[in-house]
Amino acid sequence: MKDEGTAPEKAPRALLESMGLGEWRYSDSSQPGSPDAYHPGRRIAIFLDGCYWHGHSCRPPSRWSPNVEENRERDKRINEELSKRGIKVVRIWECILLKYPGRVLELIMDSL
Repeated sequence: MKDEGTAPEKAPRALLESMGLGEWRYSDSSQPGSPDAYHPGRRIAIFLDGCYWHGHSCRPPSRWSPNVEENRERDKRINEELSKRGIKVVRIWECILLKYPGRVLELIMDSL
């Protein structure tokens, strides 16, 4: 999710910074897919995927379904490319972040 300054953009930053793990890089274009957050020391990339454009089941299919399928295929390629670099990928659905921010924090901590 690339919109800066929106509630879905600010929420994960606040969660990550509350973890006290040092410096995170946001929208890091040096990594494939420009992760929403990347921690170089821990080698973890976090993506916050918007439910509508990445095809989450909480959203009904739409006329944009071909675009959504392309996004999903691109997400898979990015995951594979980052994994080959030894970077762990965590993808978080927007709806989960907004409804259960504590669960998202647990998910991130479990991935470290």
